[in-house]
Amino acid sequence: MHNILIEYGITIKLVKLMQMCLNETNTRVQVVHLSDMFPIRNGLKQGDSLSPLLLNFALEYTIRRVITIHFGPCEGDGSSVCK
Repeated sequence: MHNILIEYGITIKLVKLMQMCLNETNTRVQVVHLSDMFPIRNGLKQGDSLSPLLLNFALEYTIRRVITIHFGPCEGDGSSVCK
């Protein structure tokens, strides 16, 4: 994800700030009683405000890669799908 954000022009400083917010994240759940804290090792916490933004970057990157592999590189500003 780090490389995708850099490729889209997000500054290193902002990417590192996002990583700091996501690293060493702990949570707990309640089924009947509230559990002890445990680390989140993969993914994001539910309701994290970065989740939709990071998903959009990942999907945009994936869609563009598939189009490039299938149709070849686009010419121009890349604002439209290759034909």
